[in-house]
Amino acid sequence: MVKWIIFSCRFVLVVVLSTMLACPVAAADCDQETSLRVARILHQIHPDLEAGRDQQALTALEEFVRQYPQERHYLLDYYRGNLNAGMKRHKEALAAYGSALELCDTMPALWQNHGAVAWDLERYDVAADSLMQAYKLQRDDDLFFNATVALLYAGRIQQAVSQFEELIARRAEKTPDQWLETYAGLAFTHDMVSRSLVKLEQWKPIFVDRPLYWRLLSMSYLQQKNYEKAVAALKVHVSFAEPAPADKRLLADLLLQIELPLQAAPVYEELLREGPDDMQLYQQLIISYRLGHKPEAALDAIDRALKVKPDRQLLHSRAEVSFELGRYAEAVDFFSQLVKEEPENGRNYLYQGYSALRLGRTDLARQALTRAARFSDQRRQADSLLAYLDAAGQEVSSLP
Repeated sequence: MVKWIIFSCRFVLVVVLSTMLACPVAAADCDQETSLRVARILHQIHPDLEAGRDQQALTALEEFVRQYPQERHYLLDYYRGNLNAGMKRHKEALAAYGSALELCDTMPALWQNHGAVAWDLERYDVAADSLMQAYKLQRDDDLFFNATVALLYAGRIQQAVSQFEELIARRAEKTPDQWLETYAGLAFTHDMVSRSLVKLEQWKPIFVDRPLYWRLLSMSYLQQKNYEKAVAALKVHVSFAEPAPADKRLLADLLLQIELPLQAAPVYEELLREGPDDMQLYQQLIISYRLGHKPEAALDAIDRALKVKPDRQLLHSRAEVSFELGRYAEAVDFFSQLVKEEPENGRNYLYQGYSALRLGRTDLARQALTRAARFSDQRRQADSLLAYLDAAGQEVSSLP
């Protein structure tokens, strides 16, 4: 999964201007009167806030709260919360914001900051509910998105999915890619691909010009092993611009999966031009040519791969394709090399003997076929070819 979830919740800090002390408190979204003492302490800490002397401002506020416990005001707790949060003292910040909310529950910044520190404390249920309350007061879809992600982290999956669908439907073409990708990732990781596919298909008119949409649609169909539709969507995705190597590789693999090997082969060739040492790409290319009945092209791909890094699987492919093309002298040489490296593989002996027989090298054919007959999987074919040799009355030298 893609790191597909990004949570962002910024603290909203209010700067107390000296003129605020004479203003109605309603300007701060709550109907609580400010006493002279409260106004004085807020005025007193203002220079410290301006100068970034957070600890000094917090100390003054804490001392005021201890000295005048009867002077409860949401702004005192709000600033205590902001200052504690800024110093990463999240438990103290959460408690301070909670006290502020008891006195003022109509201020979006309070709910947002309460949700933010709850997130940092991994109290995701609290974060989700607080951020959603902030959204109800402010109607900011970024808050709705973050509240939905918090629901996801809290394990309230069904509710999170429903809210994502509501959010995307509401924002329509203004939906950021991040939100769309988060929704699809949620479906992938919680076995809801069938549900998300219905939504993605419904949203096609909205996102038809969005490359990411087609990639997510392709990934969704791939999750359901509907390879034909996955290929169709991925082809649209790569048509928007030069695709990333990972997308091209996926497209080639899907084309091979749905038995279109000769469409897959050019994509593998292009990828090999970009990464000529990728042996897995060579193997996929060889398979594509062989399944597409292009043995000459397969042989060329094998020879190119052998120059990069010889290995036994490539030797097998080289021997088999040489045999398919009727190039029996080459086949004998490669199968002879393989029987030395894999003396317990009866198939190598069988094809070594078969190739030798096609070349008229009957003594080598008899030796190889006799050895192949020792293996249960190859015994019937080997015995049949040995019987052919006997019926032909061929004289061969004895086995070493």
